[in-house]
Amino acid sequence: LTAEAFRARFAGKRGKLKTAFVDQGVIAGIGNCYADEIAFQAGVRPTVSIPAIGPESWQRLYDAMHTVLKRATRLGGYMEMPLVEGDTLTGSYNEHCLVYDRGGEPCLRCGTPIVEEKLSSRKIFYCPNCQGEG
Repeated sequence: LTAEAFRARFAGKRGKLKTAFVDQGVIAGIGNCYADEIAFQAGVRPTVSIPAIGPESWQRLYDAMHTVLKRATRLGGYMEMPLVEGDTLTGSYNEHCLVYDRGGEPCLRCGTPIVEEKLSSRKIFYCPNCQGEG
């Protein structure tokens, strides 16, 4: 998936970044955890409106998607159900999340408490200091 194709997947969307990221028709395989982690790595709030995201932020989101998903794959993802008996890798990414499921804890970059909110009945986690509005 090229950066241009990535951006095109969001064309015409008017909702929030998190909502679009978890829409499997936009990009399959990105759920709650990865959406928040990608947004954090890119420095963009998951609550930002799609039309408000600028070109530089789209590039950061694209790059962050690759970084987060490669790291998650290497660490066994965040789902805790082992794939096979004796699997000790599956779920290891949980211990390495920078914002997901860390509401109220200090940001590992700046120390600001991680915000936990709800958006369309989904929990969202972000650092109000490190993540801008697009």
